[in-house]
Amino acid sequence: MSERIFRYTMSPRCFRYKEEAILNHAPESPGVFEFVTFDAAGQAKVLYLGLAHRNMAEALRAHLQGVQQPSVEALLQRYPDLYFDYVEWSDAQGPEDLQDLAAALSHQCQPPHNPEPLAFTDRYQQVKLQEIELPMIQPH
Repeated sequence: MSERIFRYTMSPRCFRYKEEAILNHAPESPGVFEFVTFDAAGQAKVLYLGLAHRNMAEALRAHLQGVQQPSVEALLQRYPDLYFDYVEWSDAQGPEDLQDLAAALSHQCQPPHNPEPLAFTDRYQQVKLQEIELPMIQPH
């Protein structure tokens, strides 16, 4: 296969980077997450993009505790309004797809606190992204 288009949806909102928010909102599944801040006009800027191979909540806690870099403490010194969000849904199937999705997002947003863009698996000649909105489920 020469090209892969990943369809994905981001979390419905960004969450302030605190232990309570991780506990209440971060998924305990593999996935892609971002550290985000907002400029004066309310435009989001992705500061860091991470790939959690096992558990996004644990990965977010590792950054909060300073076990994983960049540490939240260091980011908060520079960006007092720090948030996280994550890929809520995607058509990625398995760890290699998650790696390629994360790499494509990393190349697209070029977060300044990633030492370098995340690597592709090289299974595809080209990886593209299509962000979609999931329909709201209406209560019965």
